[in-house]
Amino acid sequence: MPDLQELAQQGAQKVLQECLALKAGEVLAIFFDERTSEPAHLLIAAARLLDLELRVRQVSTAEQELFADQATQELCDEDQDAMHSARGILTCLSASQRGTPYRAKLLQFGTTDGKRLGHMPGLDLSILAHAVNIDYTAANTRCDNLALALTLGHKATLETYEALPNGRSVAHQLEIPLGGMRRFPITSTGVVPLGTWGNVPGGETFIAPIENLAGGSFVLSGSFHGFVLTPPESLILRFEKGRVVGVDGSGASRGHFDRLLATGYALDPINYLALAELGIGVNPGISDLTGAPLLDEKCAGTAHIALGDSARYGGTIQSSIHEDFVTRSPSLWIDGRPILDHGTDAFRGADWRENLEQVEPAALAADTCIRRTAANVEIGREQSLRVRRVVASGRQCTYTVGDPECTRVLAAIYNLLPFMPHTRTVSALGTTAAQLGIAEQTFLAALTVLRKHELIR
Repeated sequence: MPDLQELAQQGAQKVLQECLALKAGEVLAIFFDERTSEPAHLLIAAARLLDLELRVRQVSTAEQELFADQATQELCDEDQDAMHSARGILTCLSASQRGTPYRAKLLQFGTTDGKRLGHMPGLDLSILAHAVNIDYTAANTRCDNLALALTLGHKATLETYEALPNGRSVAHQLEIPLGGMRRFPITSTGVVPLGTWGNVPGGETFIAPIENLAGGSFVLSGSFHGFVLTPPESLILRFEKGRVVGVDGSGASRGHFDRLLATGYALDPINYLALAELGIGVNPGISDLTGAPLLDEKCAGTAHIALGDSARYGGTIQSSIHEDFVTRSPSLWIDGRPILDHGTDAFRGADWRENLEQVEPAALAADTCIRRTAANVEIGREQSLRVRRVVASGRQCTYTVGDPECTRVLAAIYNLLPFMPHTRTVSALGTTAAQLGIAEQTFLAALTVLRKHELIR
């Protein structure tokens, strides 16, 4: 079996080739400090093997912490120059709270068109060896499925389990409103789209729920910042109108949790208890919870919620805090359709992916003008139609529309449409589609699906 060092070297190459999609001759800017030096130097060595040009910035933790005290909080010329010329950027810095403003500024400055920024706070050899060294095709598929359900769904039912001393368990349900095309999730696969930033390792899809409506209870059985619960210990968070109204439970975790809430209250007494996120982890390379939220929330077989700020994820709640709470082996339904079954993937494509033979075509007059919307649509190599929507600064939602045959037809018809603001009539579009062998009923059903996903008007 390969040892940790060998697996970490493999992971370093995956970061550069798959997560950032860098090619020989392109420029990589890498930021690290004295605590992340070992994995950072593996990435530097991998970059040299791939013939990448390097812009190396070692910024001590002391320098990062001083940045928080600066009045202007502007990056130095060396930092800016390193990112200006880069095609890919890696922020491999320690995950200290005092360093957060510096890391946030790097994300803000480095998230521009033509660049990919991989955010890797707290990087170590184990993360490179396991959490990064995964099958990204499989991760993309699961995140795509989850994004589709979270986009179309109106209500999520998250069922979590309180373990009892007798070996049995009690189910608790939290009802979470999603919005159904009024609110979009964020896909974090670990593969960073051009012009954006993403967490590396990735492996989650998450959404900011509709505010002030969630109700029920949530079993915190996994981890939160700085603490991992040991089964069967758990805490029960009770929600009304989208906010925590009570916490049940005792044991070692309760004191740590109460201190976390007290800190949140001191920083933001208004929104520190507001539900800000629902997320599902899909990364099989993360098998153990550590108390580091950026890793734990991506662990396959878990789900998480968060309290505090949701504005950075497409919601409306603004707060200086954002605390994630991970639960083990949950079940999840969206609009009554299974998504997770005790932590196991239960997504059924037929529940969410349109089949054109089963779509009831909308009635459209022959002279109706059809045009594209502003939504970003990509046609894949296999003639699949994929939607890409900006959710928040540098964060996107991506998913494929329809089953394999449906998405092929959608791509063909979408390609017949002129770019905005030009239009084509249903009659003219249908005539061209017929020349491609697309039957009238299939054509009209495809237009119905494209309208449902707000890709045409």
